[in-house]
Amino acid sequence: MTRGYLLANIDSQDILLSHYADTLFEAASLTKTLYAALIAETADFSQILTISKDQLAGYGTDVLPKLFMHKDTHEISVESLLNLMLIYSCNSSTKVLLDIFFPERHKITQEIGRIGMKSAHISFIDNKINENKLTLRDCFMLYQYIWTNKKLKDFFIGKNSINIFYLFDQLPTSLVTSKTGMTKEEGIYTVGNTGILVHEDSFYFMAGFAEDQHIQNAVINLRSAGKLMYEHLNKLNT
Repeated sequence: MTRGYLLANIDSQDILLSHYADTLFEAASLTKTLYAALIAETADFSQILTISKDQLAGYGTDVLPKLFMHKDTHEISVESLLNLMLIYSCNSSTKVLLDIFFPERHKITQEIGRIGMKSAHISFIDNKINENKLTLRDCFMLYQYIWTNKKLKDFFIGKNSINIFYLFDQLPTSLVTSKTGMTKEEGIYTVGNTGILVHEDSFYFMAGFAEDQHIQNAVINLRSAGKLMYEHLNKLNT
């Protein structure tokens, strides 16, 4: 079914290859990259927070609850929560950070335009996500924003924030950062993957999404898109 992809030089901002790059798709956890960027801009990474069990989300890809063991509270740094949110896509870490930095969730939507994500459809009702759709071009604008902000760039590179990387896992390259989102609605799986890789000493943004009734087919399509973009890079560098 639908497969979209976008390849660009992150430094020059030149788009090198794209297909359905302006099509909205269900972003799922890809939005956590946006949350992390907005929080990391102003956060004191070393700040220690005391988290109680009633602050946890308790669903999906949750890692934070496992740190509590038999305790009612747990102390953890903002930096560690950001890493849990990015690397493990931890929903509880995301909820705790958003409750602190964006207690009024609608203020996140006000930041989207500032970043340049003009097509994004992200909205909240009663502080819960209502609509969560992005285009690959929106994702590129977000990574551009991260790349041109020294604090954000250092955080995303320095902390090796690599999540699942379907686009990249069969490519002989160095991956700097990546984030994957996955959701199922009305029997259709949507899988999206974004990230930055190093090729011939240059940095490139690569993103893709695929939809299918079978999750394995969506993943296969993403891997095919990654291979296609990587082959295009090789041709450009020969």
